[in-house]
Amino acid sequence: VNPLLAPSALPYGLPDFAHLGVAEYREAIQAGMESSLAAVREVIANPEPPTFDNTIAAFWNVVIMPAPEHET
Repeated sequence: VNPLLAPSALPYGLPDFAHLGVAEYREAIQAGMESSLAAVREVIANPEPPTFDNTIAAFWNVVIMPAPEHET
C-alpha cells in the first residue's frame, strides 16, 4: 500500500517520508492527476447552464480545497 495514498497513524496524519521512494511519489501524483481529471470531466458533463456554483465552485471544492477525509 502506498503510504501517500493511505491514512497514516503518525502525528497530523503525515506519511513516513523517510521510507518513500520515487515510485510512491509517482503513483500518488498520478492518482491525484486522475482524480482532478475526473472532477473536470464531471463539471464538463453537467447538462445545466454554466454558473459560478456549478463550474468554478464545483471544481474548487473537489480539486483545490477538498473537505478533509478524516480528522487527526
